[in-house]
Amino acid sequence: MKLFRKDSLVHTHSPIPQIASPCFEKIKATTPHLETVYLMNVIPYFNSLSDVQKFVFVSRRCYSATKRLKMNPFYSKKEPSTKIRIESLRKEVKYFMGIETFLCDLEMVEKLKEYQMNKISCYAIYGKVIYTIPNLLEIAPKITEFSFYVDLDLQLPIKKMERLKTLRIDMNGNSEMMFFDEYMSGIFECLQVFQFFHQLVIECNGSEVKKVVTLIQKYPWQKATVIIKIFELHEEYISYVQSVKEKYLTFCCQSNDLKESLVHLIVPPLYDGPNSLSFNSEVLQQPMFLNISEKFYLKKMSCFGFLLFPLPKIDINLFKAISLEEITFSSTAFTETVSIILPISLKTLILKSCSNLLLANLDKICASCLVVDSCSTIQSLFLPSSLTYLEIRSTPIKTLLNLETIGLASLSLVRCETLETITVPKTLTALSVYWCDSLTKILKIEQSKLNNADFFHCTQLGELILPPSVHSLYSTFCPKDFITNKTKLSLLSSKMFY
Repeated sequence: MKLFRKDSLVHTHSPIPQIASPCFEKIKATTPHLETVYLMNVIPYFNSLSDVQKFVFVSRRCYSATKRLKMNPFYSKKEPSTKIRIESLRKEVKYFMGIETFLCDLEMVEKLKEYQMNKISCYAIYGKVIYTIPNLLEIAPKITEFSFYVDLDLQLPIKKMERLKTLRIDMNGNSEMMFFDEYMSGIFECLQVFQFFHQLVIECNGSEVKKVVTLIQKYPWQKATVIIKIFELHEEYISYVQSVKEKYLTFCCQSNDLKESLVHLIVPPLYDGPNSLSFNSEVLQQPMFLNISEKFYLKKMSCFGFLLFPLPKIDINLFKAISLEEITFSSTAFTETVSIILPISLKTLILKSCSNLLLANLDKICASCLVVDSCSTIQSLFLPSSLTYLEIRSTPIKTLLNLETIGLASLSLVRCETLETITVPKTLTALSVYWCDSLTKILKIEQSKLNNADFFHCTQLGELILPPSVHSLYSTFCPKDFITNKTKLSLLSSKMFY
């Protein structure tokens, strides 16, 4: 059973033509030599078909290259106006005369005229089909990609889709319907004989996984891979997912209810969205974990769950996981201090309800965002110099060692009851302080570039001189006269409350 894909997940319907199209040549400004420009590299920078039309006049070679594009590059699936979408698609059929695969949704196919349909060799149908259009039977032999919701009343000409390469099926919660097995078996039998078929993607709920996999296992799938995207994956289904050993099967966890689990689960990580992993904190002990973090392209990682028994002292080294940009540790409580070495590539770090985590190289990473929430053992932090956003909540923080020297733009402090003094940097533009009753001094705030300030229930806060750049100021349940120069803030537009 495969749980991962090595490469970055790319939208399978990407209209950018991945082919070596012909090129045109132009003379560089700095040299008499000719520069080769491939159309496939230029088109992604155009916003519309009209841009291409203008660009074509630059070179006849470029016009020739448009005839070699294999897929229409400007399918306007996000355009809300049906009229504009139809017009755009008709222009693409006319203008890109070499199109082999036409990317569109079924509604657009319904609007194409017969002579336009005859010009198209293959169709990649975007979006999940919920009804049958009159000319679906006509284009069925030309369809290479197709998606639909399972509905026993939906009659689809799957048998005629001889060129089909990819099929996506959304179970839509209908796996318990009568004749479901016969309906799906008929589809799977057709896929076994299609010459070009190579990928089946099924979306289902956790409760449907066993039934779906049982049906799939009846067929060999020698030339194809099967990807099962699981929604609402509960703990009771994990053991079954682990027991499936077929090499052609890949499981992806799209959403789950495991993130606050107190049950001891030692399970392989499962995909929880594009390029991200979500797993129980016990996985951190497993030797395979570091291999996963280094070998696979991951942008986000989420670790959750409690460890309720003593563990041998372990150190977790993520330094080589260079693709990681966001890490979340949620409800990760160790019985003894555990050192975690973070990747330098990290942009966002979120710590929520954690204890005994030692972030050995926090000041060395390139993070721009740090959130610390309800972490009972964190009393001081040496912050990354690249940090622009810092939020600390319900944590017994006593000192922020280098806060004054970093380029922080936004600072939020909520229920930091042990914090008495902070020195803010000159770059600070937004400050929020709530329920910090021990805070008495905010030093050098008058030297900052502060625009927005919000104070709530800071009963011990001493006198402050705010910079003239402040234009938004709120104060509630704070000492009445703690802002000594409020009358001199000429840009102030908000009201103050006491």
